[in-house]
Amino acid sequence: MNGNKNEEHQPTSFKERFVVLLQLYASYVLTFLTCVLLLRVYEMCANHIDSNIKSHLASFVGTLLVNDLLFVFIVSGYLLVITGIFYFISQKAFYVLLVILCSVIVLVHLMLVQYFSVVLNLLGADAFQYSWAEIKQTLGVAVSKNLVFLLVSTIIAIVLAFVYLPRYIKVGKKLGLVIAVLCLVGLFAGFSNSSFSARFGSEYNNNLVQNKSAYFYKAALQTISKQPDADVIDEMSNMFGDQLIGKPDNSNNTIANDFVYKDEANFPFLHTDSTKDVLSAFMKRSATPPNFVFIIVEGLGRAFSNDNAYLGSFTPFLDSLSTHSLYWENCISTAGRTFEVLPSVLGSLPYSQHGFTELGGQMPRYLGLISVLGANGYHSSFYYAGDSKFDNMNLFVKRQGINFIGDVSTFGSSYKKLPANAEGFTWGYGDFELFRKYLEEEGRCPAGKPQVSVLLTVSTHSPFKVNDQAKYDALFEKRIRELKLDTTSIGQHREYKPQYASVLFMDDAIRHFIGAYKSRPSFQNTVFIITGDHRMPDIPMSTKIDRYHIPLIIYSPMLMRTARFQAVVSHLDITPSLLAFEKKTYHLKTPTLVTWMGAGLDTTRFFRNVSNYPLIPTKQGVSEYLSGIYMLSGNDLFQLSPGMGLDPFPDETKKQKLMQLLRKFQNRNNKMGTNKTLIPDSLFKRYGKM
Repeated sequence: MNGNKNEEHQPTSFKERFVVLLQLYASYVLTFLTCVLLLRVYEMCANHIDSNIKSHLASFVGTLLVNDLLFVFIVSGYLLVITGIFYFISQKAFYVLLVILCSVIVLVHLMLVQYFSVVLNLLGADAFQYSWAEIKQTLGVAVSKNLVFLLVSTIIAIVLAFVYLPRYIKVGKKLGLVIAVLCLVGLFAGFSNSSFSARFGSEYNNNLVQNKSAYFYKAALQTISKQPDADVIDEMSNMFGDQLIGKPDNSNNTIANDFVYKDEANFPFLHTDSTKDVLSAFMKRSATPPNFVFIIVEGLGRAFSNDNAYLGSFTPFLDSLSTHSLYWENCISTAGRTFEVLPSVLGSLPYSQHGFTELGGQMPRYLGLISVLGANGYHSSFYYAGDSKFDNMNLFVKRQGINFIGDVSTFGSSYKKLPANAEGFTWGYGDFELFRKYLEEEGRCPAGKPQVSVLLTVSTHSPFKVNDQAKYDALFEKRIRELKLDTTSIGQHREYKPQYASVLFMDDAIRHFIGAYKSRPSFQNTVFIITGDHRMPDIPMSTKIDRYHIPLIIYSPMLMRTARFQAVVSHLDITPSLLAFEKKTYHLKTPTLVTWMGAGLDTTRFFRNVSNYPLIPTKQGVSEYLSGIYMLSGNDLFQLSPGMGLDPFPDETKKQKLMQLLRKFQNRNNKMGTNKTLIPDSLFKRYGKM
């Protein structure tokens, strides 16, 4: 293994040996750089290149090359220190260790590149919060002989590259010294300075230019070394004082969810419920409390649903239904993934460090929509077309006292699963089958009892294969003609044909479901709540807010009038509003002390936001914050515009204010996750159920 052609004689002095080390090491650095650049070429071929990049191609290529070079020299700096010591002890150990480490790093880089190419999101330290089974499900991967063969072949190819290629790379003394200096500069720069940010027209483009491994290592190191920044918080509090609490810039109202907490030391989110009932103004009163049916759609984003969808709408039925409903066009999810949708929609709950459900069996006692309605005589059910153990969804609804859980394990042989991908993986059952199962089993509810049902779909998730694929592929072609897209847009849309076809499949399934439900006597006394869990990330996103921007529809024959609202609301506002409606209209008993993070739905017709919304894009943690019309993401501040546009807003004072609000929430949120307390036992005994 040590037959590198740079060795022309056996060095004797330390200086000579050191010079040879640098020459030898430089050949491995150049091999490493070649592998990284080849993977960059693969990444660019595997991903979509849009017109914004093409119009700034020189800048784009320059930025990604700089990012890749930075990554190579930072990693090489660390490896030089680690392996260089071994060179003077045992050259064989030096070669073996260097080949192993370089091979592992390149293999990990390949996996991170592949992850981005499939999911279109950068993978950070949130990877450590997922089990192997959850990662396989997210990527739509099933272990097969072909996959094992491909993985083994890839590993062998990478190892052979580092065993043999350096032997044929001749490096002179000067070049060896230059590369060594660059490695040491990279070592001192570290991963905190591992990339150059740039703006290339969309969030997807900005992520594409990043080196995927540099992003991952930087996020992982930040997570490991993260400490509470109490001194900064105290200093900023003194600087800004009560300016941090009060009126957003686009409203005369105070922040709606700026709650006064009763006992922050023991119950950091406990406060008096002050939610105003806004729904009774739109609903006629029925003789008995209504049924609630939640349809939570995987990946349903506003980018491709309803009027002014910038990608064009691929949900014709939901578009039509919204005109007969209460429709919030500017609703946001609280997370960029499914893991937080149930706690937010059904509990208006805080997130803990990595998502509320990630606490597993350590989830603190809490009250939510299902438990409070259950205490008032409601029967509850949760239907998921996949495995409800994913993201601990089954544990979460059980802790709310759910009466029935239907998931992939309860579907019988008469139900047809979604088509599998090449590796034999499928998420579970299609939306038509999910709705059919629910309709067939609705009789589980005892006669005379109102019910609350939650249905979570999976068809609009990778690998985006649906039953009757040809029909929905044809509907996709028909839809892009109806949208009258230009030639460039048609080409871009066709690159994501499976995704759009799955959206049309989902929309059609909901149409059939609502149509079938109308024939039931219970329909006249049912309220449907339809929303997305987050925006589908598999179609490139335009801005930081795009991943959260989802529709919210409340449809019911009980509606006296319909309305369309432009006010910004979130999943956190749903449970407080529904319970406020039930309390006022049907005199249901609801708790006076609550832990809601939302203040209730805003029924203002014009664009505004009167709430603070912490956002948790991944299981890596809460890192973004929306306050009024301003959004903080990392070290960047943006201003929100009507239609949920997002523009950079370089105001250091305002940015520091939002950073302080974010840190204050993080402290309270982490305290809940550490202490595992949300409500007193007395409150739980009255409204809770285990």
